[in-house]
Amino acid sequence: MSSVDTAPVGEIDSREKWCRRGEDLLRSLMGFLQTVKIHQGNNRLVARGVEALRQTVSALGKEDDQVSLLVAHGRFFLNEEKFPHRPMVETLIQTFQRYCSQRRLQGITLLMTINETSDEQIVSGARLLNDAGLKEDPEMVLSQWLEQGKLPWLELAFESELHAEHPEESYNQSPGMSYLYNPIHQAEGEFGDSGTRRQPDETTIDVEGQRASTGVERAKIDIKLKSEATTGKTAKQKAVSSYCSALASLKEVSDKIHQRQRVGIRRSVRLIQNMVDLMMDKEALFLAMSTIRVFDDYTFTHSVNVAILSMCLGKRLGLSKVLLNRLGLCGLFHDVGKVEIPREVLNKAGKLSEQELAVMRSHPLKSVQQILKLRASPEMKAHLILPPFEHHLRYDLSGYPRINWENPISFFGRIVTIADVFDAITSPRVYRPTALSPDKALGYMLEGAGTDFDPLLLKVFINMMGVYPVGTLLELDTGELGLVMETPGDAEDYRPIVTLLEKDEHGQYVKGEKFNLNTRSGKTGEFLKNITSTHHPSTYGIQPAAFIF
Repeated sequence: MSSVDTAPVGEIDSREKWCRRGEDLLRSLMGFLQTVKIHQGNNRLVARGVEALRQTVSALGKEDDQVSLLVAHGRFFLNEEKFPHRPMVETLIQTFQRYCSQRRLQGITLLMTINETSDEQIVSGARLLNDAGLKEDPEMVLSQWLEQGKLPWLELAFESELHAEHPEESYNQSPGMSYLYNPIHQAEGEFGDSGTRRQPDETTIDVEGQRASTGVERAKIDIKLKSEATTGKTAKQKAVSSYCSALASLKEVSDKIHQRQRVGIRRSVRLIQNMVDLMMDKEALFLAMSTIRVFDDYTFTHSVNVAILSMCLGKRLGLSKVLLNRLGLCGLFHDVGKVEIPREVLNKAGKLSEQELAVMRSHPLKSVQQILKLRASPEMKAHLILPPFEHHLRYDLSGYPRINWENPISFFGRIVTIADVFDAITSPRVYRPTALSPDKALGYMLEGAGTDFDPLLLKVFINMMGVYPVGTLLELDTGELGLVMETPGDAEDYRPIVTLLEKDEHGQYVKGEKFNLNTRSGKTGEFLKNITSTHHPSTYGIQPAAFIF
């Protein structure tokens, strides 16, 4: 059964309306482009085509100020959402794909400025777009026309720029709108995620480890995964790519909020959808990704980790893809209100004053306020506001914000709360340089079952994470340190597989061999290595993801 089959009736009706409008837009655009090929600008059919295009763009673009039509890896994306396979428009989509391919485009975005653009400019722009298919270098020609303002109602996604400069965005998804070529956006620094350039053959994420014994000593670590020329990206590379992109999308949202710009979430929606697709088969990879800790970007990495942990727990609970997408977005945006909290309060090393504590405790409500301002449909925002509001409320309704109702916390709210607390108490912070090791964190949370947390959901979460969660640092009776990689399903006494850590000539820990702690001596039958204690990796300046990936 598909996720759509399990969706509420109202949601199915809304989806069907969205599909029909998408089909109308595709017909209007391709029909108009064909009409201007064979008729003069004063022809009635051309005028009707302009009006039909305006109406269909307005119907779909009123929330985002634009509508994107993209083709990637044989799939069609409308506003960066995968368009369901519909036989009645398959030929039309193939026609659109050929049209884009002839112009070295991966997609076309129609802007709401089409309503302020004259008929003559729209017709002229359509003719230029048609003519580009006859040019030797259509990309260069179209880029020049865009820079000259000859296509004021369009943005274009070029194949070369999307694949060469942002390989992490193209493995199995549509190219993001942040990467559409627009000279104004490029000048403002919005063309890429961070203003840096990456080589096409690698994916990189920078993470930082903390050494608690020296306060906040940071050691920068690069996780670089070389792509394979013959087989494309590995599952690990895709997981790293999706994590990088999720971080970038959150930073983009934060920057736009600070600049008081309208914030769209289509890129975030697309990223969560692709995370869910990959997670369905590679849950262990995403649990490993959730061990990433970046000290200076705590709020962003924390939010991505909460989204990952929430989705993994939701998957264990049997939620459909539609609901997992929604749950992931709730986790991603649960702390978006912190952009309004002064940095000196967020990062204060000492105890907060009563006034500062009140400011900090206002962030769930501020998250709701920011979500309501997003460029998204009312239905989407309605689905997202409750869990961020509730994520500091306990199962017994204590916590904050203070509320005067007796209704239980929502299902998604209870999931996000568990993920939020686990990631928070296992993350070193400026006001708490040491953190609980993952196994001790689960023990601590278990004490709050029935009061702080839904006991049934917490039990599923603990079973999912395991007695020794991925990223736990183990001290062994041999004097060695081992980092937990996974726990096999048939492991005796939940004894995991670890990566043994060794010191190099500089005294830094490096990755050693893998060892299964279930291994016994052939002579005595005793385990060869035993666990004596557990530690948080930051105690030793270790960033788990650097060893796992």
